[in-house]
Amino acid sequence: MDLKPSKTHAQQLELMKERGLIIEDKELAVEVLQNVNYYVLSGYLHGFKKKDGTYQEGLSFERIHMLYKFDCRLKNILLYAIENIEQALKTKIAYALAMAYKDCPNMYESEDLFKNKDDHKRFMKSFCWNVRNNLSVPFVHHHVQKYGGHFPIWVAVELLTLGNIKYLYKNIPNKVRRTVSRELDESPVVLDSWIENLRCTRNTLAHDMRLYDMSFRFTPMLSEKHHKYREVTNRIFDHIYLIKILYCDKDEWKNIVAEIKELLQAYSAHVNPVAIGFPDNWETILLQE
Repeated sequence: MDLKPSKTHAQQLELMKERGLIIEDKELAVEVLQNVNYYVLSGYLHGFKKKDGTYQEGLSFERIHMLYKFDCRLKNILLYAIENIEQALKTKIAYALAMAYKDCPNMYESEDLFKNKDDHKRFMKSFCWNVRNNLSVPFVHHHVQKYGGHFPIWVAVELLTLGNIKYLYKNIPNKVRRTVSRELDESPVVLDSWIENLRCTRNTLAHDMRLYDMSFRFTPMLSEKHHKYREVTNRIFDHIYLIKILYCDKDEWKNIVAEIKELLQAYSAHVNPVAIGFPDNWETILLQE
């Protein structure tokens, strides 16, 4: 199968123009394409395409660029929030394991701890890879030199990704799983869903994938008794709501909501809230106890 031939920046713009995109400043548009991949920008055009492949009337290159910039700023806000939640989850899981196995601080190395042996192998393979790739980090170097590469769980968690956390939490004994989930007033099964959704969302953000007008294949599990808002949009708002549930520092969360509000106001001429799943009362939903 023959792939499409490469196009210059000027040819890329001409193709957009032929399909109805308004390009007021060609020089500026070329400058944008020199720094933002055409393939990335063109993703923001999908929601504006008509059946014949042309774009809706009045759509400009400037608006597409603004949607890209909006996405970048929203990703930064959400990545910061998820990193804080990730640290909290690591801390809770490590502490619960440490208290349950006080005489065996590296209990995670034993496959007997895991319900699924294959998952344990996968977990340990990934963990060892993380150790090898962080040998220059002082605490890693120290534990490799002094303890032969064995880490107590409260140190080991700092080398775990959300994917590692997913496999670890899912496979530890039910008693420890419940200890962790009770802190969040939920069941272990719901927490499994939350960790997996956080993992997928973080990957979406970290890999610079589009949020605007993007339909997500995954959505967090919510229980009726604890969550007043239960609408599913399959848009980024579903995942922002999960971040709200898991965010520990309620005062800081208010600041994050204020940042999102400021961002939406700054890009109000270009962003349709429906395209990111935001209901009219989104601020109330994100701030309600």
